Amino acid sequence: AGAAFCLAKPFEARRFLSTVELALSQARVFPHRAEAERRQRAFRRYFARYPVTARATGGTARKREAAGFTGNLSAGGLFCTLPERFPVMTPLVVRVESQTGPVAVSATVAWCGSSSGRRPGDVPHGLRILQAQTPEDGARWTQLLQALAKAAVAEGEGEA
Repeated sequence: AGAAFCLAKPFEARRFLSTVELALSQARVFPHRAEAERRQRAFRRYFARYPVTARATGGTARKREAAGFTGNLSAGGLFCTLPERFPVMTPLVVRVESQTGPVAVSATVAWCGSSSGRRPGDVPHGLRILQAQTPEDGARWTQLLQALAKAAVAEGEGEA
């Protein structure tokens, strides 16, 4: 009674995740893709290349770890390339090695692209930051973003 979706058993993880994404899009928890493209970003992104390590803490990729590089950072997330694909919605602990020191944050994979057209093994990922691992990590993340914002103003860079 009142169910908008029904799952047949047994089910595959990939099919289940696509059903969850469909349900979330109908519930308006996540904006529709076209609507999201029309909206302005909540957080400014800053181009930055730092070594990054991502370790899965759950989902189908549990305990996998990969090292790569960031492409840009914001208060709400980061773009990075990794040598292997982590599925959408995979929970991660991400460690960014920056000039303010190492910063560890809990994140989730918001999207994952294809490695075609790039160097083999460079898989683009969009990660949504959930929280800093410690108060010190939170302070370093804030310092890092402030330094990037100051540099972007001085150089006239950054992406809205």
